[in-house]
Amino acid sequence: MFEEELSFSSSFFNLTTESKERVIISMDCKNEITYAKPYYKLVRIVWIETIDTYFKFINWVAGEFDLFLQDDSDGLKIYYPSGRLNIKSIDNKLQITIMSKSKLVCEKINIQLHSIYNQIDQNL
Repeated sequence: MFEEELSFSSSFFNLTTESKERVIISMDCKNEITYAKPYYKLVRIVWIETIDTYFKFINWVAGEFDLFLQDDSDGLKIYYPSGRLNIKSIDNKLQITIMSKSKLVCEKINIQLHSIYNQIDQNL
């Protein structure tokens, strides 16, 4: 197994270890991953102050996933090998939908998006 260094705020994540090899990450937010064959689905709603925050977030996410097929006709859709991710702006909210055939990939992409949002939030 590989080891990764996780540097996120402890208020957002609870870290527990199983058999000293694997780190289990559980989120303390209201994200629930549902399963509808063949995809795991995570829907996350984030409040934003201005539409500029939305456009900056979309720009950063598009740059982070620039090697994957992207469609920006209605929000931002990114298609990756085992699923897709969709980001829309609804009123003063971001609706982030992550669909993946793997629950672990779904959680990993959610962590990446949370990290990007934190970077943007710190720069405002």
